[in-house]
Amino acid sequence: MNDVVSNETKLARGTFKKSRVVAAIVPADPGEVIPRRPSNLTGYAAKFWKRHLQRLWDSGRISMGQIPGFELLCDSYKSMRELEDAVKDVGSFYQIKTQFSKKWVETPQNFALQRERKTYFKFMSDYGMTSVSSKRMPPAKPREKGKVLSLGDFMERGNRK
Repeated sequence: MNDVVSNETKLARGTFKKSRVVAAIVPADPGEVIPRRPSNLTGYAAKFWKRHLQRLWDSGRISMGQIPGFELLCDSYKSMRELEDAVKDVGSFYQIKTQFSKKWVETPQNFALQRERKTYFKFMSDYGMTSVSSKRMPPAKPREKGKVLSLGDFMERGNRK
């Protein structure tokens, strides 16, 4: 029979695999207000913040404690897009002539772009923004949006305070 082995035991044995553990989602605090974009996020990073934060916030996949990591994701997106622009300008490869032949060499911008894409993809998977990682993450409890109260409920709430 298969006995379930705890993560602590696996860690002690050296057989613990971090990739098999699903990250716990911090429960959304209904009193939290969506944060404003930090002033250091500009250009592509600001667009990414605006495009994705509201959806992640409303779905409960991100909380105030995870905002610094999300800032890094935005910054990684900005770096990746700027490198893509640079590669469009200079190209991915260039040709050098040797004594007997020609050789194609990768540009430094293209090399840096490939490295930045890996970093960006890793950050995206941390927030469940890829198809595979979104299926691995436990379902998030959406934040409650402002409920429309009837006049009676509104008056009753006012009397309690």
